[in-house]
Amino acid sequence: MSGDGAPAYWVRQRAGDTDTVRLSAAEAAMVAQRPGAVGDYLSPAGLVWRERNADVRGGWDHFTITPVWESLQ
Repeated sequence: MSGDGAPAYWVRQRAGDTDTVRLSAAEAAMVAQRPGAVGDYLSPAGLVWRERNADVRGGWDHFTITPVWESLQ
């Protein structure tokens, strides 16, 4: 895994759930436009945001998008 060049893909997690969703560069860029998003989807630290959810304790779902640099071979 290397931080050189463009990420191979991005991983989206909800509330730290181990079931993640892979995103393409276009999808990650679209999510980065969300109001309230904090961070940079191109940085190793990634991007975070939250959405209202009355069904969970605290009333918010927390999401992260993290870039992953790896070979897709």
